[in-house]
Amino acid sequence: TSHPLTSQLFDYGVHLASRTLFLFEEINRPTAAKVLMGLQVLGGDGPLTVKISTRGGCRAAGLSIYDGMRACPEVRAVGYGEVCSMGAVILQAAAVRELMPNAVVMVHPGYSSVAFDHDENTQRTAEYAKRMRDRCCEILAGKMGITLKQFLRRFTWDTYLTARQAVELGLADRVLDPHVPLSLVAAPALKVC
Repeated sequence: TSHPLTSQLFDYGVHLASRTLFLFEEINRPTAAKVLMGLQVLGGDGPLTVKISTRGGCRAAGLSIYDGMRACPEVRAVGYGEVCSMGAVILQAAAVRELMPNAVVMVHPGYSSVAFDHDENTQRTAEYAKRMRDRCCEILAGKMGITLKQFLRRFTWDTYLTARQAVELGLADRVLDPHVPLSLVAAPALKVC
């Protein structure tokens, strides 16, 4: 028998039986709320998997997802399709970061738009946007073993990386073989008698 809330949880991207959370949407406040609720439901009872495929989105919402994943002790993230912009930052929150062979990771400093407003508000908004940009880029640069300044110089524009290139740069731990069954927990070592 299934749990009475199973279908409702699946609507929120949560699959209870496999302890998997699906993040296949634009990163915005409603998406962040769904992911954080999913992490709350799945957290604490052992390892969980977050499957990611997103073009990116809002930095503040993405950083809330990043923080929520970092608060869970055993999170594995698997990138599918496009893991772009804020999606690449969110991928870095997992203890284990894996990519499917055809996944593409796109990194860049991001875009900011400052609306027309009073000069002082425009300046404050621009400073906030720069702080948010720098924080996201620091996360990526840290995983790559380079400085923020080096990251901003190297990745001025959208940079699309194959799964293997992302691993080589330190943005993922490995590329998965799609023909090998995925396991959340390593098999226990056999004792030789």
